[in-house]
Amino acid sequence: MENVIRLIPIQGVSTSTFSGTTYYALNPDGLDEACYVIRIINNSNIDVLVSIDGGYYSYEIVPTKSSVVLGDWTAQQLGWEKGKVFHVRNAASAGGAGTGIVYISGYYR
Repeated sequence: MENVIRLIPIQGVSTSTFSGTTYYALNPDGLDEACYVIRIINNSNIDVLVSIDGGYYSYEIVPTKSSVVLGDWTAQQLGWEKGKVFHVRNAASAGGAGTGIVYISGYYR
């Protein structure tokens, strides 16, 4: 079937493991498939920064108890490449641990 939307298995990282301003991988083994939509869900008590380059730059902020969509539901021909790893850290300048989990989910064809 060609016009089927599939989901990657949800993964996450506990913010209780956060230390300083270190970035932590949401999906350490990378994306199983090239996804046209990635969703970062912050179910923690801290704002988090998202990096797509291993923590060199921050590209998005996800406030506590919210989510962000990275991609375009209508652009199924575009996507995040297979193997891409997303990282998160505490958005506070001093960083540090929080309570709760940050999740990643995604959609592909």
